[in-house]
Amino acid sequence: MRNIPLEIPALVLGGGFTGLGAVRSLGRAGVPVHFVDDQKTEAIHSKYCKKYCVSPEINHNNDKLKKILSDLQNIIGNVVLFPSSDLYVMQLSNLIENLHGFYTPFPKKEVIQILINKRKFYETLMTYEVPHPTTSFPENIEDVLMIQEKTSYPVFIKPYYSHLFSKKFQKKRFHSTIKKTIA
Repeated sequence: MRNIPLEIPALVLGGGFTGLGAVRSLGRAGVPVHFVDDQKTEAIHSKYCKKYCVSPEINHNNDKLKKILSDLQNIIGNVVLFPSSDLYVMQLSNLIENLHGFYTPFPKKEVIQILINKRKFYETLMTYEVPHPTTSFPENIEDVLMIQEKTSYPVFIKPYYSHLFSKKFQKKRFHSTIKKTIA
């Protein structure tokens, strides 16, 4: 990884508590901070946020995100990108070959996929024989019913991709202490 001069500004992508925390932490350290997201969040009101851009289309549109990043680069210069959600990490990993002049302190796309996709993560743990909780990957309701009979409770149920699940259920996981709440 290249050494990044301290005067290079940061561009935080994504809001919520993670984005706000990144804006505040970087700002307190004296780093000029800019912010991009698909909606207005608390981060834009932080005293450390110098400029912000809100564009509803960017969270699933790589071309739109690339255009906005390019436009911002023309205004504020080269920046260090700080994605604050799985979604933005995945988007940036798809664009990384085309992001010239940006500092990208995150790993290769293959590593990101292992870290974000729960199934790939657990398969990697099994490959390297790293101890981990019993993990199942049901594909349908029949699988769930079969697994439910072999499972000890309580259990946590998490999806492969947290960001998609969170949007749909407004939760990161389900917790069950009894068998009948699973199916």
